[in-house]
Formats: sequence, structure tokens, C-alpha cells
Amino acid sequence: MNYPERIERDIDLKSLIADLRPTRLAGVLRQMLGADFSLCDDKGATLLGDRRAPPDADGIPLRHRLDHVGTLYAPSAAPDNLRAAAAFLELIFEAGGRLGMATGLHLQAAQEDYRALLDRHAALTRAEAHYRMLAGELEARVQVQVATIERTWGQLYQAERQAAGIAHELDGPLGLVLGNLATARGYLRHFVRLAGLIGQSDAAALKAYWQEHGLEHALHDFAGLIEEAAENADQLAHAVAGLKTACHAEAATEADAGLNECLHQPPGAGSAAWPAPSRRD
Repeated sequence: MNYPERIERDIDLKSLIADLRPTRLAGVLRQMLGADFSLCDDKGATLLGDRRAPPDADGIPLRHRLDHVGTLYAPSAAPDNLRAAAAFLELIFEAGGRLGMATGLHLQAAQEDYRALLDRHAALTRAEAHYRMLAGELEARVQVQVATIERTWGQLYQAERQAAGIAHELDGPLGLVLGNLATARGYLRHFVRLAGLIGQSDAAALKAYWQEHGLEHALHDFAGLIEEAAENADQLAHAVAGLKTACHAEAATEADAGLNECLHQPPGAGSAAWPAPSRRD
């Protein structure tokens, strides 16, 4: 860190002796020069010593950093003592000036360090505010994701319940269709056998087979089986179509579908409705 070589300020004798305990300095000069010494500034005003010193007395000019700051008078003192006292004052003025400069430099460094700390504190405050904002945004995003997950879980749970209900409702018509088809296969085997007998032109055997296997009833029942199977197949087709419609509607509106109401509404009552299956006793 670079500092100026000197602290710029107005230097005068009064400010120089103010930091040197003037009373104590006056006592030292009195011992060195006698009681009639006078220390005057560059304007002639007496700052220490005898204020009644003759204005025409010889004095030693005092300098500080090449500037004339005052004059030391001591009419009764030996010239060597007067010069020594003046040199002593200039030395302590120089030492005091150096001390003042060092103090000023130290104060300036402390102020710059304090300003640097203030800047760092401001930067940390801004960073903290920024991180708090990011934390708030992250928390909001987490809440949105949690809400989305909960909503999706609810939809999956509802879809699972709907699938179970649909499977239950489709089980009846499907069982009837399969049962009717099994019965129709049995009838078909008899009719195939009967066709063989007809080909042999054995009327007695044909009549006996017809009566033995109750083909008269089978002949009348076969058409009913086909019609009933067709009706149940049609119900299954309606159920599948209604399921597709309900799924599309739910995907578009994200609304829960009432499965039982859809299953038991009559045909044409709604886009998600299908007829309740008929059951054969």
C-alpha cells in the first residue's frame, strides 16, 4: 500500500509546541537559558517564557522543514547555550513532526483498511441477499415439483381404481361371450356329425342321433347364443369406446371421472358412458 511521503498541513510554532507539553518545555528552557527567555512565533507573539522581553534583543531564528516558524530570545544566557537550546527545539520539532507524520500515515492506513472492510461487508451483504433470493426460488420450485408429484400420484391412484372397476365391469360380458362360444362349439360338433349321417342317407341313425343329443333344442338355442354373444360383444365395444373417451377427456381437463356413473349410464347419455352388460341366467 502506497502512502504519501508527508502529511500536508499548516505548520506553525504554536501547533509544534502544543504536542510537547508547553509547561514542561518552558521549565526545561528556563533551566537552560534562565528566567528571561522568550519563545515567539514568526509574527512576534510570545508563546512561552518572559513576555516582557525587549523587542530589540538578539534571538536565534527557529526553522522547521526549511520554514521560519519563530525566534528564541534569552538576553542573559550565553550565546552557546542559546544556540544549543535553539538546536534542541528544532530537533524536538523535527521529532514531533516525524511522529505526527507517522501518526497521520497510520491513521490514513487505518481509514483505508476500514473502507476496505466496509466494501467487503457490502459485498457480503449483497451476496447474502442474492443467495437468499436463490434459496427462495429453489424452495418455490421444490414446492411446485412436490405439488406436481402429488397430483400425478393422485391421478395414477385414480387411474388404478378406474382400471380395477373397468376390469370388473368387463368381466361379466366377456364371461358370457366365452361361455356362449364354448356351447356353440359343442353344437357345431354335433351338426358336423349330423352332416355325415345325412351324407350316408341313414334316416334311422340320423333320427336317433337327433333325438339322443337334443339337437332340436340346440337348433332353436343356437341363434339365441349368437345373438347374445353379439350383444355382449357390442357392450364390450361400447365399454372400450367409452373408456377411450373418458381417458381423452381426463387428459384434457385433468378432472376425475366417475367410473361407476359412466358404467351405468344408458347409451348416448354422455361421451364417457356405456351400457351396463346384460347377464344370461
